[in-house]
Amino acid sequence: MTALDHAAAFLRAGQPAEAVPFLRAALRERPGDAGLWHDLGVACLESGDTPAAIAALRRALALRPDFADAELRLGIALERAGEYAAALRCYEAAAARDPKALDARYRAGELLESLGDTEAAAASFRRVALEAGARTLLGRMAAARAHWRQGDHAAAERGFRAALALSPDNALALESLGLVLTETGRFDAARPILEAAVARDAARSGLYYEIARCRKLGPADAPLVAAMRAALAAPGHDPLQRARLWLALGKAEEDAGLLAAAMRAYDAAAELRAAFAPFDSARFTARIDRLIAAFPPGRVAAVAGAPARPILIVGLPRSGTTLVEQILSAHPDVAGGGELPFWNAEGLAWEASGAGDPEPLLAPAASAYLTRLGRIGKSRVTDKMPLNFQWLGLALAAVPRAIVVHCRRDLAATALSIHRTHFNPRLPFPTGGAALVAYCQDYARLMAHWRAVLPPARLVELDYETLVAAPEPTIRQLLAACGLDFHAGCLAPERNPRALTTPSKWQARRPIEAAPARDWRRFLPLMGDLRTLTEG
Repeated sequence: MTALDHAAAFLRAGQPAEAVPFLRAALRERPGDAGLWHDLGVACLESGDTPAAIAALRRALALRPDFADAELRLGIALERAGEYAAALRCYEAAAARDPKALDARYRAGELLESLGDTEAAAASFRRVALEAGARTLLGRMAAARAHWRQGDHAAAERGFRAALALSPDNALALESLGLVLTETGRFDAARPILEAAVARDAARSGLYYEIARCRKLGPADAPLVAAMRAALAAPGHDPLQRARLWLALGKAEEDAGLLAAAMRAYDAAAELRAAFAPFDSARFTARIDRLIAAFPPGRVAAVAGAPARPILIVGLPRSGTTLVEQILSAHPDVAGGGELPFWNAEGLAWEASGAGDPEPLLAPAASAYLTRLGRIGKSRVTDKMPLNFQWLGLALAAVPRAIVVHCRRDLAATALSIHRTHFNPRLPFPTGGAALVAYCQDYARLMAHWRAVLPPARLVELDYETLVAAPEPTIRQLLAACGLDFHAGCLAPERNPRALTTPSKWQARRPIEAAPARDWRRFLPLMGDLRTLTEG
């Protein structure tokens, strides 16, 4: 048998890593074969060697620039490597080179979705749906995804059910339908659908995280916990799925009262995330220093007259920002905008430009931002991107009639909650150890600066512990500070029918209640570096 014959045999057997050395041997004899470089790139990609996959696929494209599938696979490899802009360019190039390459356009929609650009994602999905046709599985899936990203969960649900009518065992359709149900608060209905998705495709075992968080687990869930352990023991899961699995197991151990085992699982998840979504603490500290220098006292002027319009809800993740948005968006004059990526994108672009003075970008940013909010449909709109705490000087300099609600919570409690939660790996923050401690401390330092330099009437401080201990007076004060009349519906945010996509979608469906102190303090002996954040 030739080297190529050996490679083909391993690929047919589903053993891409074993095929790689034989593909390399074949390429020594045929170095100008673009198809072989493509096959090597795919084998490296499937065996987890992303840098080698990128190199091989780029070689294939250098030899054959119109190779649409190599462009698509290169996009997948670049996305795994965190090079998102380059991945998007590859998907667009693949679709341009082969109009039938709808998978490339669909993947572009998925990537845009994960990056928070829901409008562009919906447009990409709509185009796939149009080109694939309403009678095809891909067309139905793409149309449903477009509705989902546009916030029409009812239409999305109908679309995913229509896709399942064509392909009842389609794991992606099952996963998507299950997630739509969780976002609309139907956790009991979602659970068997998510379990079916994992049963159809073991590579989706990270969905055990969603399943475990649908409710508190008990003795009757022993088979579910055993399935989680078996999935963790199985080889081949990518790091993101494994991280979600560890978090799911941690939740199960915590529900059983096995706190040491739970913390070991949470620590394992944070260690994995640090590997596939590394965070540069020194660079973040330098950013905070630059922001403090760029916005000295007097830089953001007070504005008298008309009440504030946009409401920016900021704070650390897991500090109560979702609850506050649910409270405010229950008011008839307020629409919930969710986690808009606008100011983070503007801030990063300003930072990348190296310009010390943000003045030239303020007017166009204000126009684009207010236009974006205007499409949401009400005169008052919330923007609940917690990480906007970084860009408050920029946002209020551009839109001086905005108001900021800063959600504060005990730093140690917040850090522990972050440590126990799965976040989109595109969100740039750490979830454990000394890096998370440093992040929390930098956040506190920057918020102290904003407190000193922003117009007091534009910065509302809200303590999570006060809110859950005394909801009604705190909510009345919040509404008044935002220039809103009292509305009784704001006292029952759990009845707010908005779909929720954040990690708090489970807790936000429950009435406001003060969690007992032991809910997080019982973990104190196990918190390691995070204990340094304890405030008493």
